[in-house]
Amino acid sequence: MRSPISMVSASPATTTPLRADGNRGEPQRRKECRGRKEREEWNGIKYLLLLPSLRSLRPLRLCGSPRFLSSAYVRGIIPGMVEMVAPAPPAPPAVISPSRHGRRRRIVLLGGFGMQPKATMTFRALPLGRELVARGHDVTLIVPPWDHLEDAGRAWEDHGVHVVNIALPTRMKTVGIVTALRQAVHTARPDVVHLFKPKGYAGLVMPLLRNIPVVLDTDDWEGTGGWNERGLYSASQRRLFAWQERRLPRRAVHVTVASRALETQQWGLGIPPDRITYLPNALDPVRYGAWPDQCEIMRHAAQMRAALGLDGPTVLLYTRFVEFAPETVAAFFSRIRETIPAARLLVVGSDLRGENVAARRALSEQNDATTFAGFVPFAELPSFIRAADVAVLPFADTLINRAKSSVKTLDLLAAGQAVVATAVGENTSVIRHNETGLLTPPGDLAALVNAVVNLLANPARARALGDAARERAWREQTWAIQAETVEAIYDRIMTRSIAK
Repeated sequence: MRSPISMVSASPATTTPLRADGNRGEPQRRKECRGRKEREEWNGIKYLLLLPSLRSLRPLRLCGSPRFLSSAYVRGIIPGMVEMVAPAPPAPPAVISPSRHGRRRRIVLLGGFGMQPKATMTFRALPLGRELVARGHDVTLIVPPWDHLEDAGRAWEDHGVHVVNIALPTRMKTVGIVTALRQAVHTARPDVVHLFKPKGYAGLVMPLLRNIPVVLDTDDWEGTGGWNERGLYSASQRRLFAWQERRLPRRAVHVTVASRALETQQWGLGIPPDRITYLPNALDPVRYGAWPDQCEIMRHAAQMRAALGLDGPTVLLYTRFVEFAPETVAAFFSRIRETIPAARLLVVGSDLRGENVAARRALSEQNDATTFAGFVPFAELPSFIRAADVAVLPFADTLINRAKSSVKTLDLLAAGQAVVATAVGENTSVIRHNETGLLTPPGDLAALVNAVVNLLANPARARALGDAARERAWREQTWAIQAETVEAIYDRIMTRSIAK
């Protein structure tokens, strides 16, 4: 699989002795290819990390010796980056007109990947942008769609948000993407840039945005112990992402975090508390448009239940299969059936890299009572959610689960489903125990089973918890509320900039 960040440069191929038949041998060739790609990727990263130092002629120890610099020049990398190193042309004076809630701002929401298949820009940045537009601001969302090539070069407007997918370069890919992102940002002439995820292409652009306040948003634990160990990244990419996660928050004027665990992480990096704002994920009225109509949802859910053959008390597992070990679900459902033999398990969601297969294998003894629905289009999701009687979120106590602000949990609450979850990370913030759901200690499988069994045996209580969860979610957990918080951050930043 091609890595997300394709690096530039070339390294001289090393030679190995030929075999008697004149061939090096397939294993040796594969080993040489892997080593060469690793060197090329890391060299490409070093070229980009060099750029901020070129402005002030300060040496950057990471980039190596003068031999490295002369090699980069000979290969045409540094001449190709003259435009990046040179200061951007000054933007015309901003024409500020009043918005409904104060001064009108030009805001850029910047990402390091496309609108899909990853969820951050679609389910976090874009809903925030819509609400900021509703509050009178001019918002441009800029992404490099390397992971969804169909969008390359396209632009459109989404409820007032200008969505710009940069055109992807055909050569010098990493340098070209970083250059294009930087140019797109300067073309938008923003008062402030809100950069989503301190990693990858967007993270490489951040040091190049001189004289523009940058707010950094982090919604996952990316480095050691986090997605670096789950994602399909090369060794050089893992080193870069871990470095970016540690260093970039110190360059930002403010940091927004999606969870309390990430807030603690930023404190550990030395970021003062007054430069950190807790900003969990929230409900988007545009995305969840018809979900408050419970009568319609329940009518479709009854039809879905019949179509799927769910003729007994049903437990929903709505997941990406990264939150827990497959063996945990198998043991959990086996104990459920010991108490309620007629119980059924409905599994909704797609996996990242084969976890679905592992889950199927672990649940093989329960095949007669398990339904794997796979990926479900969002328009049909509420029907699948309410086709079950109780939803379970058996999160393991890991850095990834502690740091995430799960959109899937919000989906369950918005649909009015009763939820039983382990008390890990943001589950303890979005679910109030015994009011809007049930929480059990992480790792306590018996407590999780007992909580689910109690709700399956008491449908009235399950319905009451689901109704309370839906009402609280739509009252307190919307992007309209979050946009007010973010707008206040921008105002403080601009006030300080004007004072300076």
